[in-house]
Amino acid sequence: MKDSAIDDAFYKQLQRDIDKIDEKADLYRAIYYGLRILLIFLASIITVISGWGGNAENPCILNIILVLGASSTAATALDTLFQVETKKNTYRLMLVELRDLRSEFVFYYHHQRTDLEIALKEKIFPKYQAIKAISKTLLENENENEAAKKAT
Repeated sequence: MKDSAIDDAFYKQLQRDIDKIDEKADLYRAIYYGLRILLIFLASIITVISGWGGNAENPCILNIILVLGASSTAATALDTLFQVETKKNTYRLMLVELRDLRSEFVFYYHHQRTDLEIALKEKIFPKYQAIKAISKTLLENENENEAAKKAT
């Protein structure tokens, strides 16, 4: 839970990280669902135009179908190349972990304030470091996979 009354440097850094990750998660979610909607729309339009076209003698209809098919292929390739779904899920996972950590910090801050320094040193900060390290590793692996796909 977010608590604006807390004036602690670690808590502020944690909140900045949460806000940054939340923005990225929202961006990748919007891209992911936008691409899915685009692909559904393109597939539907291709089907409708193909059905209305009737015969294959009209070059205009064939060109429209060709352009829509190429657009669908390009959208699928971009989705695969940039691993939008994987990034969306990675950022969501990071967000859940950081929010759990924030809740733990808020609990200690409000209910066990005398133990806050010890909890921060022994429990909370090591968890924070682990979350950041795992997140960094996941994102680096995704970036390496993207680079390998671009090279091929």
